[in-house]
Amino acid sequence: MTEYSYKLDNFLYPLISNISNPNILELGVQNGTSTKKFLELCEKNDGFLFSADINDCAAVSSNSRWLFLKTREKSLKNILRLIWQNLKRA
Repeated sequence: MTEYSYKLDNFLYPLISNISNPNILELGVQNGTSTKKFLELCEKNDGFLFSADINDCAAVSSNSRWLFLKTREKSLKNILRLIWQNLKRA
């Protein structure tokens, strides 16, 4: 287990694990460690994960509770606009 996984499992996940119907915005996917942990939470608590990264990380998961956006956008307002546009298409 990496130090990052340890912190995710022992500090962040316990803080958010009891939230019902969470909508999570993840900025940066990289290898998908946190993405997979967030999706585990979304499955358990009927939530949804939105992730944005400049690299194509779409292969990290095919989970229906996940929307991945490949974007170089740095503005949160514009990322939220992209999410909204993608949700309207679905």
